[in-house]
Amino acid sequence: MAIIPLNQKFHTINNSVVTKERGSALVNSQKEIFVTQDIIDTVSANLNNPSTYTMVGVFTNMFGGDPGGNNRDVLEWVGSSPAANHSSALPILQNCKITAAGFKWISSTPPTIGVGQSWTVNVYKLNNPLTDSTTNDGNFTLVGALNITLTQADSGVTVGKFSSGLNLILNAGDIIRIAGDEIGSIGTTTDEGQLSVLFQKI
Repeated sequence: MAIIPLNQKFHTINNSVVTKERGSALVNSQKEIFVTQDIIDTVSANLNNPSTYTMVGVFTNMFGGDPGGNNRDVLEWVGSSPAANHSSALPILQNCKITAAGFKWISSTPPTIGVGQSWTVNVYKLNNPLTDSTTNDGNFTLVGALNITLTQADSGVTVGKFSSGLNLILNAGDIIRIAGDEIGSIGTTTDEGQLSVLFQKI
């Protein structure tokens, strides 16, 4: 059966009725005929293959560079328990792009960020997904920023931030990690932040 194009409209009659426009070859050439099964197939195809999906992760021990070091808080993708079993690497299974993200400080104690200090969420890609270790910072290349940054203006607030209109392109076979990178020396905490990332198929 056919998948109905999104730019089509139709009316219904019994399947046995002849709908061919006998007097106009032009009209016939512009007409497509769909049956009820085509509607079922179209709905099923879109439900089973969504164009966007969201992934969620947690930053633990904010501003501590744990895990990963080098003033870099690595996002742990949520999906297993306990937290020690979470993974900082996310294999990409289809061509897609990151289009939006949202961050929320989820600990009761708000952050303390000084003048000239900042913490920015960036996306990194593993240089060689088949052989490189994910525990070596040097094996990753910057893809781009999620446009989420904490500064002194966010100090003392259980801050939430959102970004949209992003266009960070990823390919099937990539392995990425998302990290919070510091400027300045923000005091280490045991607090946590949660990040949601919206992916769109391309």
